[in-house]
Amino acid sequence: MDCGNCARAVTEALRSVEGVSRAAVDLHAGRARVHWLTGRTVDPARLISAVEKAGYRAHPEEPSGDPSPASPGAAPAGSAPGTGTPKTTANPWSTALWLGGPATLLLLAGDWLAGWGMHRGFQAVALILATVVQAGVGWRFYRGAWRQARVGRSNMDTLVSLGSSTAYLWSLWLFFTQPHAHLFFAESVSILSLISLGHALEARMGAKAGDALKVLMDLVPATAHRLDAEGRESEVPVGALRPGDRLRMRPGDQVPVDAVVLEGESSADESLLTGEAMPVRKVPGSVLLAGSTHVEGSLVVRVSATGEHTGLARIAAVVERAQSSRASVQRLADQVSSVFVPVVVVIALLAAVAWGWAPATLTAWQTALAPWLWHPQSTGSAIGDAVSAFCSVLIVACPCAMGLATPVALMAGIHAAARRGILIRDAVALEKTGRLSALAFDKTGTLTAGHPTLTRWMDLRPEEARGIPLPELAETLAERSRHPVSRAVVTTAQALRNRGSVPGTDPGPNPRSTAPRLASWREWRGQGIEAVVAGSDASRPLRLGSLGWMRTLGMPPSPEVETGIARAAEAGRSVLVLAEGVVPLGILEVGDAVRADSPEVIRRLEALGLETWLISGDAEPTCRAVAKAVGIPRERVRAECRPEDKVRILGEIRSRGHRVAFVGDGINDSPALAAADLGIAVAQASDVAREAADLVLLRPDLAAVVEALDLSARTLRTLRQNLFWAFFYNAAAVPLAALGFLSPVVCALAMGLSDLIVIGNALRLRRRA
Repeated sequence: MDCGNCARAVTEALRSVEGVSRAAVDLHAGRARVHWLTGRTVDPARLISAVEKAGYRAHPEEPSGDPSPASPGAAPAGSAPGTGTPKTTANPWSTALWLGGPATLLLLAGDWLAGWGMHRGFQAVALILATVVQAGVGWRFYRGAWRQARVGRSNMDTLVSLGSSTAYLWSLWLFFTQPHAHLFFAESVSILSLISLGHALEARMGAKAGDALKVLMDLVPATAHRLDAEGRESEVPVGALRPGDRLRMRPGDQVPVDAVVLEGESSADESLLTGEAMPVRKVPGSVLLAGSTHVEGSLVVRVSATGEHTGLARIAAVVERAQSSRASVQRLADQVSSVFVPVVVVIALLAAVAWGWAPATLTAWQTALAPWLWHPQSTGSAIGDAVSAFCSVLIVACPCAMGLATPVALMAGIHAAARRGILIRDAVALEKTGRLSALAFDKTGTLTAGHPTLTRWMDLRPEEARGIPLPELAETLAERSRHPVSRAVVTTAQALRNRGSVPGTDPGPNPRSTAPRLASWREWRGQGIEAVVAGSDASRPLRLGSLGWMRTLGMPPSPEVETGIARAAEAGRSVLVLAEGVVPLGILEVGDAVRADSPEVIRRLEALGLETWLISGDAEPTCRAVAKAVGIPRERVRAECRPEDKVRILGEIRSRGHRVAFVGDGINDSPALAAADLGIAVAQASDVAREAADLVLLRPDLAAVVEALDLSARTLRTLRQNLFWAFFYNAAAVPLAALGFLSPVVCALAMGLSDLIVIGNALRLRRRA
């Protein structure tokens, strides 16, 4: 396989096999993955036969035995066209560009600008360069055309091969028979070079199509610490783990498999998998998810699922299925080629026969149909006129503009978007911006900051005892802890000292204070911190921790505390209690703060007539509070959603007649980003979310969502204009060439002008960036 057209042909061939539910072809790895219907078994020989009938070769791929989550239950059908190992990441068309590009520029400049086309020396140089390019660049097209011809089919390679080889062979004949004739070596070279440029751009954009699944693999460590029956620890490959094995988890470890906690208490960062910004406490019986991060403490866990059966692998499966099911506007040219190519060849042959059989009659028709048009001078022989007409039709019909229309517009749009901090994945992303009617947002890291923040506090101390601001007193206890909630307290206290106020609080005077010196300090894992101030009563330590922990220590109920708890619950925030002994000194609310620009973005989207939704894995009170803060209607809020639930809800929104985009940032969002009509990953998104998304916003402000949609829509309009011009050019030029109104020279010039129009139209996007 050499280009996207080849991959699409192989995909269609595999999907045509009875029993196959879907197929995905990785052009750059040279592999195909085939899924079949439940209860059906497909013989690999039938798959290989289907690929061979499409004009390609394949063979079954040997199983690697690696149970990585990037292989979620799919069966590899084989490696396509003669490759059993993955290809390198180098662009396969780079050599063609380096060889054909300079030759094209030199020949076109010498022929059209310097006027050397009739000089014998320049013609000899042109012959040498054209021969080199035909051999070094044209072989890919000739190979593709031959493979299609063997199975009775044709594609763009057929037309490129015919157009380029006809110009080359006709020029070669003229070089040796008519020394003073105009040659078409430059045209034969430019055909190959320009189409290679289009394929190179397509390959560059498609090279990262499978990176999302590769990034998922990187979340799982290569080894794990397994315990034997006597409790001895050994490091083993993750692929050797089996359900029931016991593992030791240390602080900072990536969880390699799904597991259940047997011993110890700790917390785990599952934000990339579930969307929950706060670390999740883990006690015996709790579930650890593959790909999450073990934050603190030491745990002994029992393996519950490995490889393709883990939650992480199921996310990978959803991403792969959604990516392989999409259609692209780039396929439009190839879809019509099955009709366009044979029609052009037939027209060229008919034109050659007509001019060779009755040139006088056709000349009379020219004068009668359009006497005001310039008519090319006859070559002086019927055979020469026939060959000239044949070459003219094939040269003018060569789909250079058609091949460049999409990638050139796309690259111009991508460049313009990148200058604004917006990355557009490919033409698929542009295709789906046209008819959007709804946008669904994840909460954590999208509408909110994505990390714990100390948002509000209530000081319960008497006025005369408030010498040290409550956040700074809490910082004294929290600064030695590495827990994310403790770091949120420390960060807020530092901001309080540096700026005098913190968003969400009264910006009154906050004088610097001296932190008390601690005589002892202890962290109760998953519960809180306890410390004794030097010189104070050891029986009344300072404590900072969860409400549940304080109540187990005997903190008495009070109206002030209950009021603070109710307010925090209404806003979807967690509560920390700062106490002296069991006497509460204050309540601190910790949560995921709403981004400052979120309400304005939602307002602008609603003003554009787009429905906005909130779909999150977080708790319902938290989601409703965030939705209320940003302006999303209550009835469009869906909370406590797993990754597969988000995909299902997007399907429900789509069933209402909407075309929906999804905006997210975490690994748990990657299936929804891939399954939505348009996926948008915000700044600081995970690598998996970035690779699964159609648009990636590099700027931290959420307003880039609106700007990205606008720029994508303008790029799509330019792309459609280019495609229209490319098809219109061929529809108008082919009949004119067949009737003799256009000589091969004019046809080559028209072909070049059509390319310039397409490229110039695309460059308008860069000027508007």
